[in-house]
Amino acid sequence: MVKLEFLSMAVTPTMPMIAHLTAQRFKLNENHVKQAMFEREDIGSTVVAPGISIPHVELANIKTQGLFLIKDKQQLVLVLIVDKLHPDEQLIKILQGLLEEQYLEKLSNITSEQAFKILIKGVENRVVR
Repeated sequence: MVKLEFLSMAVTPTMPMIAHLTAQRFKLNENHVKQAMFEREDIGSTVVAPGISIPHVELANIKTQGLFLIKDKQQLVLVLIVDKLHPDEQLIKILQGLLEEQYLEKLSNITSEQAFKILIKGVENRVVR
């Protein structure tokens, strides 16, 4: 199951805050989420463009995989939540499509969950076959 979530914030979220929100919305263990995020960040930065990062949560045997877009006035965080043993191929293709410059720009302008879902649908129609 692929889930899409959106949250607009007035403050810039910290990594622990992002982990907490991700765990809450995807019904995951917060400590596992935090550990997965920090382990991935230790491998290399997840910043893909100025003001845009894509932290990864790769955990085994999770029921719901998806994308969680968190925005504030200065940055955009797109959290990838994926089962590391059985990653959803459709989700990976959508993420790859979102990394194209034209979609990163559109992603930066998202202001609602509905707009996020419409953008994802457009990317999905283009890249998933």
